[in-house]
Amino acid sequence: MVRWSRIPSTRRLLATEPARRLVRAAVGLGLALCARGAAAQAVARLDVLDDATGRPLVGAVVALRDTDGRAVAEAVVGTGGTVRLAWRDSGVVSVSVRRIGYLPWQGPRLTMRPGEPQALTLRVAMSRISLPTVEVVAKGQCPRPSEPGLVADLWVQLGTAITATRLTREGRSVPLLARVVTRDTDPRLRLLKERVEGEWIGAGRPFVARSAAMLRDSGWVRFEPDGGLQAWAPDEEVLMSPDFLAQHCFAVVRGSRGDAGRIGLAFEPAPDRVLPDIGGVLWADSTTMALDRVEFSFRNVAGTMPVAAPAFGGVVAFRQLEDGTWIIPRWELRIPKFRRAPGERGRILLEGYAVFGGDAKPTDGR
Repeated sequence: MVRWSRIPSTRRLLATEPARRLVRAAVGLGLALCARGAAAQAVARLDVLDDATGRPLVGAVVALRDTDGRAVAEAVVGTGGTVRLAWRDSGVVSVSVRRIGYLPWQGPRLTMRPGEPQALTLRVAMSRISLPTVEVVAKGQCPRPSEPGLVADLWVQLGTAITATRLTREGRSVPLLARVVTRDTDPRLRLLKERVEGEWIGAGRPFVARSAAMLRDSGWVRFEPDGGLQAWAPDEEVLMSPDFLAQHCFAVVRGSRGDAGRIGLAFEPAPDRVLPDIGGVLWADSTTMALDRVEFSFRNVAGTMPVAAPAFGGVVAFRQLEDGTWIIPRWELRIPKFRRAPGERGRILLEGYAVFGGDAKPTDGR
């Protein structure tokens, strides 16, 4: 039996890893010529290689972290193995590498100064992570996060994929062919009508999400005076925000039936959270730890809904491409629709769902 628990900040998790993990690195330092116009930034050019094979560590997330453990620059390692990290400040930073399915790796410390770029070759030796089989029984409160254990280990794995998705979007390195689709379904989600609302090519976020601060202060669902409602799905920035971690309890679960072979990180609103929120599961492959999707439904809404709507929720899928970058290939948000039964005293019925979603794929066929 595993209790629901809170997750400490990502900075604290990564800051404690070096004391618990044996790592080794062969680091070659060199000085590169200062590029014109780059004097305002401290720049590090890193060649990130697998220590065992000498090949690029494709898909790994490399970060420069300040003395407080905050990531001041991050990048995803591509097929060439080289990343360029720029910091608009100076001081001592440490290099960290996260790779899905492996324990985090802590690298050397660097003294960064604008106008003095550095070139490093990192040979990274990483150990595979192994999570035992566990089941979850929900408790009424989250225990103190003094021993994050399995929950924290799995969060680091899933957080690596989520961060890589954000970095891919911010770097605009993968042009996507995206389309927006709306569907009408009956209460059992059987399709009644489907419409393609639009298609476009771009590298931005495929759907618009509310900021973590707004979700914290106003909730995930807004009920309109006319009886309608608005709801928001989580994106990669919200999932990795301190607000999301602080407002939810987490536990590790094993998939069954259609999710057999997957491991999940279940999340529920903390007991002191009274605004509309979400609960669900981040599902990953139990062997590779690669994030597959986030399934969610809305919580703390029962008192404001005229009748129950069990499918009120959605899904956000994730996919890693061969070059190590990540995209959101599919998303869906299901909003309930209600109607009044015939007659003066007709009761309110669940008519079905309006499903807002879409899909995206790289324009180059990856």
